[in-house]
Amino acid sequence: MTPYTQADKVPVNSQEWRNLVNMRLAEGYGVEDIALWLQCNVSRVRSHVQTLRDNGTLAMWWSRE
Repeated sequence: MTPYTQADKVPVNSQEWRNLVNMRLAEGYGVEDIALWLQCNVSRVRSHVQTLRDNGTLAMWWSRE
């Protein structure tokens, strides 16, 4: 069974869900705020952020070069 967010009925960890999380992160929201907005468990958002950290995406986003 795929967990869905209540707000948008977007399956958690789907590409659409990851895009929504990425958008909110880029806007400066924290993982707790994003989880509340998507009405999902904060651990799911943290896991996605860890993936972004591991593959260098966060470093690229926040690079000051």
